Amino acid sequence: MLLPATLLSFTVLQARGGDADAALAGGAMLIFQLVCTAIIAIPQIAGMWAIFTKAGQPGWAAIVPIYNIIVLLEITGKPVWWVILFLCPCVNIIVSIIVAIELANRFGQGGGFAVGLILLPFIFYPILGFGQSRYTPPGGDYYGDEDRPRRRRPPRDEYDEDEDRPRRPRRPPEED
Repeated sequence: MLLPATLLSFTVLQARGGDADAALAGGAMLIFQLVCTAIIAIPQIAGMWAIFTKAGQPGWAAIVPIYNIIVLLEITGKPVWWVILFLCPCVNIIVSIIVAIELANRFGQGGGFAVGLILLPFIFYPILGFGQSRYTPPGGDYYGDEDRPRRRRPPRDEYDEDEDRPRRPRRPPEED
């Protein structure tokens, strides 16, 4: 779609006697800029979609402006009125850092991962969304914890070789 528009502008400028080389260079720069933006935006949107889905929110919310901030605030347990803070210059930087730190905490990640979410979101959002991290809702247990398989410990009895563990007394056989 962009290539025909660039060629059209090249043709129009050439017909009017304008500098066609400058128009072609400008069109090529525009295409290059849009490709670079897509390389950065697509992984971040896909990662946010996966994060929203893991948190039990609709994934499509990642592509709706303003609403994606509201959903992100709900996931991190912050008040929804913070959307107003996202619209204030300079304050939005501080608020987005706080939200990124809390998002990393909700998925069981530390401060280093939060720094990655802040500085390289197009890399760290997909890692968080498509990785093994599990979402912990505000004030609750793991989301979907009832579906998680439980690891059972083997019973301990008097024949254990490990002397440090406490022993479970042996039950007498049941009589019928």
